[in-house]
Amino acid sequence: QVMTKEETISFIVPLSHKLLRDDTDSVKLRAVESLYDVACVVNQKEHLVTFVSLLKNIDPDGKSWRVRFGVAEVLAKFVAFSDLEERIRLEIVETYEKLCKDPEAEVRSVVVTSLAELSDNLDEPLVHSRIVPLLPQLAGDSSHYVRLPLAQVLVRIGKNLTPEH
Repeated sequence: QVMTKEETISFIVPLSHKLLRDDTDSVKLRAVESLYDVACVVNQKEHLVTFVSLLKNIDPDGKSWRVRFGVAEVLAKFVAFSDLEERIRLEIVETYEKLCKDPEAEVRSVVVTSLAELSDNLDEPLVHSRIVPLLPQLAGDSSHYVRLPLAQVLVRIGKNLTPEH
């Protein structure tokens, strides 16, 4: 029997929440990696807000760099949802600002790559005021694994700024 969209949502959302709160990092990581796909199926504002909140707070103790890596990979995609409130977009940007200071170079590296996607879906003033100031810090990062992707995405981020900037 085929499930309606509402039945699918009522089934998949609670399971996603449970898996995102799992005690095992590898389970959390896979749940993080699939959450954007779940969000695309659900595509309801209240669930998107909840998903973003869950992602922002998934590793409060900073114990799992792999989970933070997954969050950095996935979270930027949520900004592309057209009905996402500006407040939530700003929370996503704030999460990336925090992740730019992550102690793990692998996390900072994927943050850099995600900044390009993030800037593609943000208004120019927000890119200029919040994303651009991160770039000098990242360009001076001690790890070449962070600087290398920055060199690759710099033009893409720059295309999201008007000529006067």
